[in-house]
Amino acid sequence: MMKIIITSLLALLTGSSHAQESKVAENQAFKPVVFEGNVTGVADSTIVYLSVRNGLSDSYSGCNLAVGGQDTIIGGKFRLMRYPQKENEQYYISVINGKRGLNVYAYPGTTSTITGKMTRSMRIHNWRVNNNHPLTKEDNAYKGYAKKIWNGYDSLVNVVDQLPKGAEYNRISGILDSVYIARMYDFMKDREVNSVYIRRLLNVATYPIHSENQMLYDKLRKLYSRIPIDYAEDQFAVHVKKLIYPEYLPLHAGEMITDFKLFDHDGKEHHLKEFCGNGKYLLMEINSRTCKGCVEHRPIKELNEIYNNYSDKVDMLLVNCDDYFFWQQECKDPKKWGRDPWHEWNDHQGSRLVMERYGGVSGPCFVFIDPDGKMLGRTDSMTGLVEEVKKYFKL
Repeated sequence: MMKIIITSLLALLTGSSHAQESKVAENQAFKPVVFEGNVTGVADSTIVYLSVRNGLSDSYSGCNLAVGGQDTIIGGKFRLMRYPQKENEQYYISVINGKRGLNVYAYPGTTSTITGKMTRSMRIHNWRVNNNHPLTKEDNAYKGYAKKIWNGYDSLVNVVDQLPKGAEYNRISGILDSVYIARMYDFMKDREVNSVYIRRLLNVATYPIHSENQMLYDKLRKLYSRIPIDYAEDQFAVHVKKLIYPEYLPLHAGEMITDFKLFDHDGKEHHLKEFCGNGKYLLMEINSRTCKGCVEHRPIKELNEIYNNYSDKVDMLLVNCDDYFFWQQECKDPKKWGRDPWHEWNDHQGSRLVMERYGGVSGPCFVFIDPDGKMLGRTDSMTGLVEEVKKYFKL
């Protein structure tokens, strides 16, 4: 009897699901896109999400969770689905606590297969997508080339990362970045300019963010100059420009802060300039709550010590750099995602511009600002934060 009941319930649930998909399908002009994954190195029960890019912006909207917008990876397998609103949507697949997601291009009515291995830092951007879209073929060409040059580069980076941060670290990192950019320049200088080209150029342009080597910037500017006017409003192209031209380069110590519009957990609008002139220093952290490595390396003990001992002299702000889709979930469920007693704001676009202006390639990054709004310094070191605060803020 119990077997019959369970079977009936499963049939009812399955029928309900199919009915829901059918009802949605009746109102759609395009057939669904389907993404089927068979990946390795991913723990069972890991949740994977599908998002769609909002036009030419740098933001993505989560797809309907009830109709294939998310799935739970079991045995390395997952299935995502969306009913497109237009012919050439750009998609983004991400996992909880992942650092970099996967860009996907697919036509309506097609099924894409996705294979790959999860890296230790929860990156999935190099998973391989197979379908009939020409931009997928182009993206795979970039991945194939990057893999050839990355193996040796990555091993050297791992060695350099063991060095103490300082002048020697910066010098060696600069040499490695120069080699990588030169190799990518040779590959990209004659390739077709399209959405894949712009996204790849944005990735390459983040490497010399603290470098004063003008030859690197010259190469990047040559690649940028190939972008036609048709892509002028593409926000990823705009970000490239802001990374490689002097008037947009990261702030240095002694310069006044750049203001940005941000929003708190209740959706209220704020500005960085609110902290100027109130007689208190500002410790600004740029970080993510969905990046596993960022969360694990966040010096939360030291941050709490600063808050508990110096809140009368120091304001604290976490600029959250998660995509709007995840920010919405974090606002709704602080127990799951974490919440600090100090300010936490997000610009609803992944706070990429804030990261670029304040020199944070990825979180965590800490910026020290005086009561008048002058930047005193920055660090991405995860140790000795209390001592850094005492030094910059003269406590």
